[in-house]
Parts: sequence; structure tokens; C-alpha cells
Amino acid sequence: MGDEAATDAAPAAGEFVDRGRRRDGSNRRSLEEMVADVVAAAAAAHEAAEAAAEHKISNVRELLATGLLEGERVAYRQKTRTNDKVMLEGRIKGVLYSCLCHDEAMSAAQFELHAKCKSNNPNNHIFCFGKSLYTIVSHLRTKPVEEQSSVLLKLKEESEGIKVNSTLFGCSDIKFTEIAHN
Repeated sequence: MGDEAATDAAPAAGEFVDRGRRRDGSNRRSLEEMVADVVAAAAAAHEAAEAAAEHKISNVRELLATGLLEGERVAYRQKTRTNDKVMLEGRIKGVLYSCLCHDEAMSAAQFELHAKCKSNNPNNHIFCFGKSLYTIVSHLRTKPVEEQSSVLLKLKEESEGIKVNSTLFGCSDIKFTEIAHN
């Protein structure tokens, strides 16, 4: 009974304890097992990214899920006939948006409400690379799957006026001279 009390106690700081029993009767995971789990999770994430890259992007959520825009700056812009005003700035965080003031992840609708605005299509007002995300997806729908990442790379280059490391976008086979002359 004394041994059971010791295993049920809270783990020491930095120590991970798996509550399930292993075949040898111990309940502590080895460092090798934890590393194997992390490697397996990273491999699964890489496979998911590759699968997303092979799939034609048809909506904003699919675009964000590719990870190609992770960390990019976005702005919620309210357009009127006489004015085009940035209401809120943030960054893309996974398939969500994070405002710069709170660093809290939120959906497009929540991001829009945080900007104190309301519309039927929030992604038509969330801008990245100088274009709305809805417009970017509409443009990507017309492109073959193989060209979609290079189109995003070109948009980023045009908006920032710089050449981007294409390996970050998973399209290292792109030649910058081809993009510059298109």
C-alpha cells in the first residue's frame, strides 16, 4: 500500500507520469518513449501539411490550415464609399486570428466583433498581403494545385517588395526569375 501512495502522488516539477500501468508494472515513461511520441506527432503534422498541399484550396479555413500563412499580419478593414479604415490588426494563428492587443486566438466572426464591426462575410474584410482572404481564396480556386503555394509566395513578395525564402512555403522548386517575369 505504501508503494501505491508514492505512485499516486503528484509528479515532481518537470517530471511526466503516465497514469496507465505498463507491462513491467511501472507507470513512469522513459525519455525515449516521450521523444518517440514527439517525433510521431511531428511526422503526423508533416503528413497533414503535405496532404493539405495536395488538396485544392476552396475556402479560407482550408487556406489557413495549410500553415502557409502562419504568423502573417492581418488587418480588419472597414470600407465605405468614402473611407477605407483599419479597425483591428492581428496575426494568423493556425486556423484562427490573434489580435495584437490581446494575443487571443479567435475565429473570423470573433475577430470582426472585436474590431467592433459586423458583416455577412468577415473574411472579405480581413486583409493579408493587401488583399482580403476571401479574394485570395477566390483567386486560388482558379489555379492548379501545383501553383497555389507559388501564387501565395508571389502575393507576399509583391506586398512586401522583397524576395521570400521559398523553402518556407514548401515550394523550393520555384525559380524567382520565373515569378519576377510573370
